[in-house]
Amino acid sequence: MVIVRDITERKQAEVERNRLLDRVQAQQATLVRLATEPALAEGRLDDLWPVLTATVADVLGVERVNVWKFSPDGTELRCLANFERSTRRYSAGDVLPTYRYPRYIEALRSGLVIEAADVHQDPRTTELTADYWAPLGIASSIDAPIRLRGQVVGIICCEHVGAPRPWTHDEVAFVTKVTDLIAQAFLNVEIRRLVEELRQRADWAIRLHRASEALSASRPFPMTAEVIGREAARLVDADRVAVYLVHPGNTVTCAWSQGVSGVWTRHAVRWYAQLAHSMAWVEPLFVSFQTGWPDETWATAARQEGIRAVAVWPVVYEDRPRAFIECVYARDRSWSDDERELMRAYTRQAAVALENARLMTELQQRAIRDPLTGVYNRQYLEDALERALASVRRGAGPHALLYIDLDKFKVVNDVLGHFAGDNVLRDLAQRLLQRTRRSDLLARIGGDEFAVLVYHRDAAAAEQAAEGFRQAIEGYRFRAGSYEFRFTASIGVVPITPDVDTVADVLMRADLACYVAKMSGRNRVHHYAPEDVRWAHRVMDEVRQAQQVREALQRGQMTLVFQPVVQLPPGVPVFHEALVRMVQDDGTLVPAQEFLPLAERYDFVHEVDRWVLNYLLDRALSWPLHLQLSVNVSAALFGDSTGIELMETLIRRWKANGGLIVEVPESVLLQRTAHAPSVIRKWHEMGCHWVLDGFSGQLSLLEPLQAMPFDYLKLDIRPLMTLAWSPPSRAAVESLCRIARTVDLKVIAKGVEDEQSAAVLQEVGVEYAQGLLWGPPRPL
Repeated sequence: MVIVRDITERKQAEVERNRLLDRVQAQQATLVRLATEPALAEGRLDDLWPVLTATVADVLGVERVNVWKFSPDGTELRCLANFERSTRRYSAGDVLPTYRYPRYIEALRSGLVIEAADVHQDPRTTELTADYWAPLGIASSIDAPIRLRGQVVGIICCEHVGAPRPWTHDEVAFVTKVTDLIAQAFLNVEIRRLVEELRQRADWAIRLHRASEALSASRPFPMTAEVIGREAARLVDADRVAVYLVHPGNTVTCAWSQGVSGVWTRHAVRWYAQLAHSMAWVEPLFVSFQTGWPDETWATAARQEGIRAVAVWPVVYEDRPRAFIECVYARDRSWSDDERELMRAYTRQAAVALENARLMTELQQRAIRDPLTGVYNRQYLEDALERALASVRRGAGPHALLYIDLDKFKVVNDVLGHFAGDNVLRDLAQRLLQRTRRSDLLARIGGDEFAVLVYHRDAAAAEQAAEGFRQAIEGYRFRAGSYEFRFTASIGVVPITPDVDTVADVLMRADLACYVAKMSGRNRVHHYAPEDVRWAHRVMDEVRQAQQVREALQRGQMTLVFQPVVQLPPGVPVFHEALVRMVQDDGTLVPAQEFLPLAERYDFVHEVDRWVLNYLLDRALSWPLHLQLSVNVSAALFGDSTGIELMETLIRRWKANGGLIVEVPESVLLQRTAHAPSVIRKWHEMGCHWVLDGFSGQLSLLEPLQAMPFDYLKLDIRPLMTLAWSPPSRAAVESLCRIARTVDLKVIAKGVEDEQSAAVLQEVGVEYAQGLLWGPPRPL
């Protein structure tokens, strides 16, 4: 019996192999036949689809074969061809909206074949059951994506009616190769269209060739306008021609003309300015005594000038009119379609030529000028320094470089935005320029950094010049609304002497001298000295420390400790403040004030915020319900979308604990660009309470403070404690408490370390306190 079964199985396997061989041979023959189909090679899709769909249906033995293509915007699948085998009926035109079948469309976009043995069970195809599969009785389907230039542009669907049918590997491979043929057909359609267009434009290309050659060379605006006008006159046989440039604000000037009078061009400037202000510039304008003129002034001027017809061709670049080419005729004139297309192509060439002329002019300016302030730029300064170094080596000089860095300029950008900051830089540049000698050189070398190269001045004279620039900046005022800003500058002075090797050395010394002036208190002049190098080491140490903080964040070497905020009296905790600490390798905790300033200075304080919020989110459910929590965030959080999402999640989770308390620094009141006020109000509506930490009592901040829903003001009394609670220190706290009461806020005093301070605070009206008197920060 075993032998008989083995022989039977071998015969069955042989039969299956023969069937597979027959199928594959039939499939290969079909592919060859379709690949040589004339309709495919010639891109005649209407003739190709009936042959292709019927052939594929017969080879696979399926009831339906259809070809679909995505609409240009991807919102629809459009049926190009559908063949039903039982009736031999061919149709097209059905539409499927893609939004109704997201999983199916996603599977197609992946580029993989969907071989669904049961379309009602396959998760990739079940969405179509009600709308498509069930009404047509389809049980199984092979849906193969059609790819063109790496994109899925359509599909071919081979649909089986009846009981579910598994698909063999050779059938799937056959359908995949058919999609390659369809993609080739799509490509052939494009090629056919392009060939027809190229044939039509062959004559135009010859005529444009000379004009294109003339326009290809880079020239300044006047010469470019002349070439554009001369070549246009040749292309359309114009009697007279003029080119009008459109400037920012849609003002128009005549850049070049030949044969037209000044009276006519003055009229034309007004006419074309009106065109530039309207949508009329989109299409060419053809006017004559036969077709009529836009208004009587045109007709009158034409009669006076002996003009019978005018064609105006807009030169458009990046959807904006850049020029108008005016072709004028002393005879009646009409324009054929070929001429119109020829000139449209020419105006595109002219647009590129004008843009090249603009870029060349702009590049020439950029080579030596700062685009914002108009003074010289860094590259030009470096070239001048190179020449100055060469001159001092020849015995000329002495020269010096003044390096000017504005102090705390970032405040303007934070409060009023970068547009106002740009205005300040322009104003200050002009103010500095007024103090710069004609023989010296002023340059902008960075965001808020300027440099002055002063020639033939010794060290004393250079410092005197620097002092004059410092005073000029100190005397400048910038007003915007209710704001008035005063500015100061730190200035480094470095002599240019023969012992300096390179321009980089000059700039390094000047930058270092400026840094010393800034670190010594700002608003001062510092003359470079060799010992200034120690400041460079300090900067490098600071950079290393900042890197250590960032690495600690990445390794998770951070933790939170908690300190109670108590009510006065009787010193009962009302909530606990979460304080971040960095954990050193030996387990020592580093206070926030030692590393947060570095994080702020090097722009990664938002990463600290994220770590704190993630830490609290992980422990939100385990926090005791009877304890309320406050958390500190930086002003940078309000510009960090990820941090904002984390905070809102934490606020929602903390509602069960009586609501989260968020502590923010005073600088948040100035963060207009970060949308802090709207975020604060939104979180308040979500149940969050607010503490403004480090309030300084500036009266200018009362208006934004009152406009936002703060609950507490937190004051740091540690500086006052050094005064042993003298009358001035008591009066300072009392005044801040009065300010708080005027805006209906409670006061929290932090840094309280002894009973005497607690008693004084209670006397002057402080409701809450925090400090070592009630215990140091410790883990929960």
